[in-house]
Amino acid sequence: MASYHLNVIPSDPRLIPDPTRQEEGVRLFRSMVARDGPVEARVHEQVQFIIPMGNLQRVSCPKCGADLKDWWGDALGRARESQFADLSVVTPCCQHQTTLNDLRWDFPAGFARFEMEAENRGDYLEPGQLGELEHAIGCPLRQVLSRV
Repeated sequence: MASYHLNVIPSDPRLIPDPTRQEEGVRLFRSMVARDGPVEARVHEQVQFIIPMGNLQRVSCPKCGADLKDWWGDALGRARESQFADLSVVTPCCQHQTTLNDLRWDFPAGFARFEMEAENRGDYLEPGQLGELEHAIGCPLRQVLSRV
């Protein structure tokens, strides 16, 4: 039986909130998802790819909407070689300069050095909850829902 995890990450892949904001964010996140299961926060040495395992259906160009299924894996591999230090890419469809983080991931995915994860959470936070959490953490956030 599959379980679900909700990861909440800063929209800026390199941003690590200061420790006070991290603590407040984790406390608030935990209160929002307490019924679901454990909450864990992590700060990674390098940027990590936070993928919606089991949920990823499509990756497309943010400019023209073209399907990038035959391209994004190689682009990700090249970025991984530099430990995601450089996420910039040029899409093959319309030559749009963007980043891997800004591709249209369906389900949402992202890159991060800081993440909060709620185990056994099968849905996203409500917009109002996400807004509260963004205020506590001090930056825009992205939600990544994984089926593991």
